[in-house]
Amino acid sequence: MYWEVLIFISLTILLKSFIFGKLAANYLNLCKCKILQAVVYFLAISFAICMQFFISNIWLKMFLTAFGLSIIVLAYRDEFKKRILFWSCVFSSSFLIDCLVYVLFYVILGLDDFGEPASILSIFLLLPIQLFTGRIITDDYKYRKKQWIFYGIALFLCLLTSVVIYLDKTIGIFSLEVVCGFLLFINLIIAFLVEKLVEQSKEDIDYFVLQKQNEFYERELALQNEKVELIRSIRHDMKRHLNEILNLARKNQNECIVDYILSLGEELEDTSPICDSGNVAIDTVLNYMFDKAIKAGIQPEYSIVVPQELKISMYDMNIILGNLLQNAIDACELTANPQINVDIRYVMDSLVIVVENSYANELIIKEDRLETTKEPREEHGYGLANVKRILSKYDHSFSMVHDESRFKIEIILYLPY
Repeated sequence: MYWEVLIFISLTILLKSFIFGKLAANYLNLCKCKILQAVVYFLAISFAICMQFFISNIWLKMFLTAFGLSIIVLAYRDEFKKRILFWSCVFSSSFLIDCLVYVLFYVILGLDDFGEPASILSIFLLLPIQLFTGRIITDDYKYRKKQWIFYGIALFLCLLTSVVIYLDKTIGIFSLEVVCGFLLFINLIIAFLVEKLVEQSKEDIDYFVLQKQNEFYERELALQNEKVELIRSIRHDMKRHLNEILNLARKNQNECIVDYILSLGEELEDTSPICDSGNVAIDTVLNYMFDKAIKAGIQPEYSIVVPQELKISMYDMNIILGNLLQNAIDACELTANPQINVDIRYVMDSLVIVVENSYANELIIKEDRLETTKEPREEHGYGLANVKRILSKYDHSFSMVHDESRFKIEIILYLPY
């Protein structure tokens, strides 16, 4: 009998420690020392098992078990304040869930023997906390939304089924534990699959961004090659150009000389890039997106004053500028008077990005988020979400301002030069 109880307690504590570990991964960075990780987890799990097995007072047992499991935070490295805050959250949430389960079984249902079902129920309640907390923290609300809803429904039905089975007194306690344990196992599998689907969605989006980045570079390289060929052609014909100007000068045909030089100047202007701020990361994206805008009948206006090097990766810059300008182009295509204004400048260790455009459709803003109006909506609306995901890596401010016909986004990135 004691061995059965010990095995059951060990399994439930292991499941709780697994859930706490997944929860910690949403907040903190795991320590690179595998030995330290193993020692911390072993101590935390052993302490929690001993408290569950040897302590008889229910309140003290819940308190010490929650305390033991919260020791897992030592296996993660981060600033001390952040680890203490997470430890407090884990400890309080675990203790609070155990208290709620105790109140449900002992106070409300009036049951005395509820150890095993209570342990299973507490794990059921910990699962959604871990998953949905991680979903909010990592900004996963846009990825595979249907899978999250499906998991929420599945978890609720399993929890409801477990309660109904437990209240049915005709079922033995062992059968109850087997059924509830099986339902819990199914939920763990579903939770694992949902997380993998979300991770796959993120990887797909990152791959899509990398493809776009390659398109930027390929297009920029093609433009540069065209301009190099044009310059070579002009240099090749330069002697003839000079001879023609010389002949016109000898004939005192000044107006013809002016026209000839202006024509040559226009040809030389075609060799200049649309944007040439000196910062490769910014110029590459802007030249590509401005070229798209011009082909769509939109003449962008811009002012770029930045240093050649900034402490932001080209990948991040591509996502920020590429998505902002793509949204601006999409909005302008539906207006009679399309306008795009871009202002990027580096001021007092801060990169200020302002993108303003005209628009015609009604804006849909929910919980400070701009919802897409493109159809089908399930396949669109990731632009600003991806921008905000990248901005979260930096100290920044983000604001949206709009009136009846103009929409403006202003971003300030704090980037010491």
